[in-house]
Amino acid sequence: MINKKTIFFFILILLIFIPLISAISCDDTDGGIVPEIHGAIYGIFENHTKYEFLDFCILSNKLNEYYCKDNQDPVFQTIECDYKCQDGACVPSPCRDTDDGINKFEKGITFGKDLITNLDYTYTDFCLFNNQVTEYSCSEGELKINFLMCPYGCKNGACSGLDCEDFDLGINSETFGTIHHACGRQKDVCLNSTHLKEFYCNISIGFPYYNNEIIFCPNGCLDRACLSTSPKDCRETDFGIDIFNQGETYMNDKLYFTERCFGNLVEESYCTDEGSFHEKYIACPADYHCLYGKCIEDSLSFCQDTDNTMNNGFNFYLKGTVYGQYLDGTSFSFTDHCISDTIISEGMCSQGLPQNNIFNCPSGDNCVDGVCI
Repeated sequence: MINKKTIFFFILILLIFIPLISAISCDDTDGGIVPEIHGAIYGIFENHTKYEFLDFCILSNKLNEYYCKDNQDPVFQTIECDYKCQDGACVPSPCRDTDDGINKFEKGITFGKDLITNLDYTYTDFCLFNNQVTEYSCSEGELKINFLMCPYGCKNGACSGLDCEDFDLGINSETFGTIHHACGRQKDVCLNSTHLKEFYCNISIGFPYYNNEIIFCPNGCLDRACLSTSPKDCRETDFGIDIFNQGETYMNDKLYFTERCFGNLVEESYCTDEGSFHEKYIACPADYHCLYGKCIEDSLSFCQDTDNTMNNGFNFYLKGTVYGQYLDGTSFSFTDHCISDTIISEGMCSQGLPQNNIFNCPSGDNCVDGVCI
């Protein structure tokens, strides 16, 4: 079987040795560099032979886009699609993020349509605690939820201060990574077919707190990471994407992940055809909610939080009540209340079940009748 590495080098050699012939005319059906439209260029070379070149996908996320240079010469440009390349065009992602990925220094809104349930969703980044942010993002067209620490505090849905976050956890050449810092971001990148420029955080060097290293990739560099030939063994108990059963995923015969709930979303895990672990968040359909890592009917069990105005249920400034029904039919109801002048008992729904949490009111606030003021 021809692997992705072989295809990549074959196409690279093919493109390098396409003869460069001047043309006397050139027309472009999509009007220039428009990766979202499958276009073609056509015209006549100087030797009076006709030509036609169609845009085509080089890889699953790379497009070869033809256009007319100076409205005369046929040329092409290789474009990396944000989501995927299909039928000679870049396909828009069903998931969009206003802060452009995992960026804990900026409050963003993530919105889109779930490809399985076909339900629309909108989520806004928020501070889970004074030093932790819940950051929504998109990955391969799917919603992701990340819980990130803020060493200098969290305010208005974003981390404060100057630090650095590395999402492939240091120098990890076989994983495409991005680092975020207060001045922007840097992404790992293939310098050529055999060398990777790997970015990583290095707080010890001082501002701007990051560095990079050039790494040789013995198996080649592709899609911003060194290619790996390491075997992977992935198996799962619910056999693919099944939001109505809680599954477990094992890597090399060790338990790696147990499916769980996040609000009304199922964090569903599965194995790819290549044997890699993958996860995605899927909203439960109407008349269902998430409990014990799966979607169940509302008539069987449910949990509601009246002050859940911040996506996570933690709202110290509004007195709320958590109510619902256990699977055995027993009803429950808990109302936020003060334990002392500065300590509050805050109820919320977690994994579809009621939960009470004890918190200190934010600095300078007192607890009065179940509310921090």
